[in-house]
Amino acid sequence: MGNVILAVMSSVLMALLGVGLMTSSGYLLSRAWERPETILLLMPIVTTVRFFGIGRAALRYAERLMSHEVTLQRIETTRLQVMRSFLVNSTYRLLGKERHDQLESIRRDTEILQNRFLTVTLPAVVVWTVTVLGGVGLFLIVGTQGALLWSGVAFLMLVVLPFWIRRNLFPLAQSLQTLRHQRSQQHRLQLAHKIELRFLNLPLEQQTETLDAQIRMLEVQIKRVQTTALVVRELALGGTLAFLLWQIALSQVPEVWMAGLWLGLVAASDVQVAFLNSVTEQVKVTLIRLPEPAPEQLQTAPTGETLAFVLPSGAQVTVKPGDRILITGPSGAGKSTLFEKLLGFRPLEAREATLDGQDLSGNTSRGELFAWAPQEPYLLDASLQENLGGFDERLVQQLDLPEDLAPETLLGEGGRNLSGGEKARLQLLRALLRPSPFLLLDEPTAHLDARTAARTLKALDQSAGKRAVVVITHEPEGFGPQWKRVEFAL
Repeated sequence: MGNVILAVMSSVLMALLGVGLMTSSGYLLSRAWERPETILLLMPIVTTVRFFGIGRAALRYAERLMSHEVTLQRIETTRLQVMRSFLVNSTYRLLGKERHDQLESIRRDTEILQNRFLTVTLPAVVVWTVTVLGGVGLFLIVGTQGALLWSGVAFLMLVVLPFWIRRNLFPLAQSLQTLRHQRSQQHRLQLAHKIELRFLNLPLEQQTETLDAQIRMLEVQIKRVQTTALVVRELALGGTLAFLLWQIALSQVPEVWMAGLWLGLVAASDVQVAFLNSVTEQVKVTLIRLPEPAPEQLQTAPTGETLAFVLPSGAQVTVKPGDRILITGPSGAGKSTLFEKLLGFRPLEAREATLDGQDLSGNTSRGELFAWAPQEPYLLDASLQENLGGFDERLVQQLDLPEDLAPETLLGEGGRNLSGGEKARLQLLRALLRPSPFLLLDEPTAHLDARTAARTLKALDQSAGKRAVVVITHEPEGFGPQWKRVEFAL
């Protein structure tokens, strides 16, 4: 909270010193035009201009330091908010074909939200402070008429115009966001099936052209709204500043101060312009619709030994300590969906999965029961130990991983320093290092040759010990007789 107060005070004082700099500079020009007998007469105002200039630069540095410190502090809380509200409730969206769009959406929304203090909160506090003080100054200098005009234009600039921009820009920006997402899906479909589409007469290109035309039309409408606001802003400010200059000329203010006062008003109006320009960022913040975080329930992790789950066919599968279960079946039968439900990525139906007869559908801590190795490796640009959450040299050797892999080895973005088979075995190693009674493995041998797959399955069977292992696979031939086969059907 202290950094927030310091950031706001620095920003407000910086804006006020900017007004003071313009006012003193105008006064200095007027005094210099009078050609005083000695330059020493100008030294006080020259010193004042220097004070405002240096002070504004120093406060700008302090404002940047404090405001960015606040932003950095909020990055962690903002990212946690996004993780809790989106990933916890909608992780399955990151497991399908649209995961890249979803990840990009999370990244963009996080960036906008974490900069909200800089782009929305801080400009609002500064502009209202400068506007109020400017109105008080005008009341003392030119009287009620000038202060009322300044207040009226401030109401137009800070309330009416932002409201009008948000009201007109929000639905357009929302529609534009939807159309761009549809176009992205269309392009992805065309890229994924470009060979097949050469032999099919489907109107995909026409649909893409229609989406492009709609996007261009919306962009033109958004530009029209922004241009209208710009014209209204310039006319209102221009007329106000001209009228205030006339009021200052009619007042009892000495002529030598007129230029300075008018330039000070110009500097104050620039603060209002900067706020009005930030309305677009406010609309971007408004567009973000993160799922509401699930209410935190003080539940203990379920305990038990016998897991039972229901297949789409209605049959029940029972998994006991030490069991080896092999799930097979055609694509789209619901095998991976079963894992996602057990892990908590998707909701479980009542009694769809039980532990020692206890229904798991209402327990949000059931994920602690399972260690998971997904079909597609998910590796961070970090060290091996940070990716695995631990390290076991014996398991590294048993899984035929490179001998030079050490806890501090950097894997690179997405594990680019590893082969596909090595990534898959690291996923398996991560699951084995997690102390959970049930291991859920999705295609653990998909990227391996027959020899390496056999050694990997042997190491898995030995290392899992009394823990139950449930494997999804389309290649059951390499699994031994101890594996009980469960068939999923469409």
